[in-house]
Amino acid sequence: LDVDDPIWQDAGLLEDESASPPWLTNDKVQSGIRAMLESDRCKEELARISRERGIMQNWLREEWAAVDMAQTSKGEYLCPGMLHQLQVRREELLQLAVIWRRRVSHISSNELPSDAWGPTDAEMAAGIHVEYTESTADQFLPREGILSSENSDDEDPDD
Repeated sequence: LDVDDPIWQDAGLLEDESASPPWLTNDKVQSGIRAMLESDRCKEELARISRERGIMQNWLREEWAAVDMAQTSKGEYLCPGMLHQLQVRREELLQLAVIWRRRVSHISSNELPSDAWGPTDAEMAAGIHVEYTESTADQFLPREGILSSENSDDEDPDD
C-alpha cells in the first residue's frame, strides 16, 4: 500500500461517517500515542544498554583470563620483556575493570553477575586503591614554579 492511500484515513470503516477517528482529531489520544511510543523506545534502549553492559563485562573477563593464563604458564618461551608487557596489560585491564564497574553498577545485566569482572575482590580492591591514590595525588603535589616564586617573594630586594 502507498503511504498516501486513502485507506489510512479510515474513511468509511466506521458506522458513523461524520466523526473522525480519535487518533486523528483528539489531542489527548495523539499525546498518549506519542507517550506510549516514547516509552517503548526507552524500554528498547534500556534492553540494548543492558546487553552492551553484559558484552563489555564478558569481554573484560575473557581478556583478564587470557592475560592470567599467559602469566601463569611461565614457560621457557616467555622472556622478561614479554612478562613485563603482560603485567602492563594486566594493570590496564584492572584499571578498566575498576572504572567500568563503578560507572555501570546501576545498569542490570541478565547475562552475568554484577561482580564477575575477571579480577578477584582483592585485586579489585588494590586497583581501586591505586586508581583513587593516583587521581588524588596530583592535586596535592606542588606545581613547578610555585615554590621558587614563593621563595623569591620572601627575599628582600634591598638586602
